Amino acid sequence: MLFVSVASCASAEPNQHHVTLSASWAVEYHSLAALKENADVAVEGRFQQTVRVTKDEDGVPYTDFGFNVERALLGPRSGSPVSSGTMLDIHQPGAASSGVITEIDDDPLFQVGDQAILFLHEYSPGKYFVIGGPGGRFSIVGGSVKPINDEGVPFSGDLSTFVSALDLAK
Repeated sequence: MLFVSVASCASAEPNQHHVTLSASWAVEYHSLAALKENADVAVEGRFQQTVRVTKDEDGVPYTDFGFNVERALLGPRSGSPVSSGTMLDIHQPGAASSGVITEIDDDPLFQVGDQAILFLHEYSPGKYFVIGGPGGRFSIVGGSVKPINDEGVPFSGDLSTFVSALDLAK
């Protein structure tokens, strides 16, 4: 991804600032078939914890989140085994630390406790990132699955319908 701009504004929380980064995603996915073809693994589960916050050589913050897999929906094609109960490290640009929340404008930071479906690439043993940024990310709220924003793969339905659609995607 390529960061193209930074905006800063005050947050609703006292003593917090919100920094928004814009990104241009190297690859966009517009179908479940494309996500299925390009992901190393797809999982359904819940964010359990913030593992670490780091910065790259340009000072851009990243957060690694602990994600508890409830079900592997696809793969893994190779690399580390993934099954129910596996805890994955999910690497995401952005961070919430020292009174500053930094996040990509169309890819909000994961939140501990959130349930999601993620299409992932394993970049190092046991370490993953979501392919296509927000395009490889679906939220599960009240049993309904939906993309994290309007730019990704359109879908509306429950988890079993999503799993069926993924199984049929070619």
